[in-house]
Amino acid sequence: MDDLTTILQWIPHLASNQFTEIKNEVAKGDDADASFLSRRLRNLKKMAPDIAEVALSALAGPGAAISAIVKNIARQIKEETI
Repeated sequence: MDDLTTILQWIPHLASNQFTEIKNEVAKGDDADASFLSRRLRNLKKMAPDIAEVALSALAGPGAAISAIVKNIARQIKEETI
């Protein structure tokens, strides 16, 4: 049980790291690594679905001032069932 408790305590920290990596990659615009970004978004969706839903909605939304590549990736991950 102690191992499970330790793992559960780390989940918010891990999700936060994923979010930071996503934010940094999105900032690259058209130079963003699509494969890297897809993996990070999927990981975030698995670890913290509620946080991922907000992030994906923000990235895929019509008002998002980001590259088309990032929008397409976000839309694709948002629609995936994990």
